[in-house]
Amino acid sequence: MSFDGLAQAVKDDDLNEPHAAIRYQLGTRHFKSGNEYVYVYNDGGASIGTGKYCVLKGIATSITSGYSVTVTNASLIGYIAGVAQTTFATGYFGFVMIRGTSLVTPDTGAISCNVGKDLLLGTDGGFRPAVDSMTTGLAFAFTMNSFVTTVGTSKARIFNSVL
Repeated sequence: MSFDGLAQAVKDDDLNEPHAAIRYQLGTRHFKSGNEYVYVYNDGGASIGTGKYCVLKGIATSITSGYSVTVTNASLIGYIAGVAQTTFATGYFGFVMIRGTSLVTPDTGAISCNVGKDLLLGTDGGFRPAVDSMTTGLAFAFTMNSFVTTVGTSKARIFNSVL
């Protein structure tokens, strides 16, 4: 989808409130406090939880899926579209962070790690730390505090997405 050259004003409330009806053009970008967000549609069949990453739907077979995303494990090529700042259900529209500081959710098998470690994509939208004993992949973020297995307490700097 291409940019039409028109700027759209985004309300701050809409960054954290997904909605059933489309309010902005898909792909709309918004910058706030050094963070960048993009407007997407959850077309993946499952809710995207707070702090979970999503990927473009159909990226395994086509890059032409527009801004339809799904929460998934890293087996779907593993290119992050963004991180949900609040949970939103299938069939809802909302903003995901594509660059900036975010709470992140560890995957189900996550282990703790120290500040400054790279984060890789894990299972079901969760992140996992890259440690010496694990196979490494593309890093999409790094930890800003101790990465712990408790949801809602780990912060990361998101620096790499496909959108």
